Order: sequence, then C-alpha cells, then structure tokens
Amino acid sequence: MSKPKSLGESLSDWQAMVDNLMPYLTELPHLADDAGALGSVVARSKALESELALCEARLASIHRERREAAREGRTLRNRLAAGVRNAFGLENVKLLAFGIKPRPEKARRTGLTALEKAQRAADRAARKVVEIQAKAARAAAKRGPTRTLPS
Repeated sequence: MSKPKSLGESLSDWQAMVDNLMPYLTELPHLADDAGALGSVVARSKALESELALCEARLASIHRERREAAREGRTLRNRLAAGVRNAFGLENVKLLAFGIKPRPEKARRTGLTALEKAQRAADRAARKVVEIQAKAARAAAKRGPTRTLPS
C-alpha cells in the first residue's frame, strides 16, 4: 500500500494535469468544465497555503511575545515579593495576602535527657525480646509437637 501524497504533492500533480490538459481542451470539450474547476481549486488552495504561512508566522510571533511577557512578569513579581518580605519580615503572616509563603517559624528541638535516652533504649530492647520470642514460637509451631522416642 502506498503512502498518501501530501497536499503540496497533490497540488503539484493537479497543476500539472491542468497545464497539460489545456492544449487538448479543443479536442476534449467535455473535460473543460472539470479542468476549469480543478484550476480554481488549485488557485484557491495555493492562496490558502499562503494565508496559512502568514498565520503560522503570526502565531510564532505571539508565542515569542508571550514568553517574553512571562519572563518579565516573573522578574517583576520576584522583585516585588522581595520588597514585601523586606518590609514585613520573612515570617510575617501578612505575606499570605500577597501570595507569598512566610518562612516557617523555627521549632526548637531539645535534646533528650539521659533518663529519656535510657528509657528509649530499654523500650527498644524489650520490643526486640518480644520479636525474638514470637519468631521462636512460630518456628516451633511449624515443626509440630515434639515426640519422645520409646526407650
């Protein structure tokens, strides 16, 4: 199965058909209407191609301008945000009104006392003992009841 022709290839083929058919229209008058219609379709298609190229160029220009506006907007927004942070402080809740997240207040972490450290270590050791006992019980259950050999 052959690949379908592109519109440009089809336009070239159609134009060639119209151009090559013109000298024969006196001999083939019944094809004159269709040849004229195909010629107008080719002309209209070429005009539309030109218009499309202009629209694509304009669209590319619009995209470029949009990217430039976004870049400029980000720069200005960041400059204003820095000024507002400077005016109110980095942790002030008023920053939320401007769409700026305030820096979270620092939570003070206190170290554990020696007693708390010892309690945590004892808890971990107790949990470990329970895990080992449970594992041993599961292993014993898999083996089944113990049998004594007759003497």
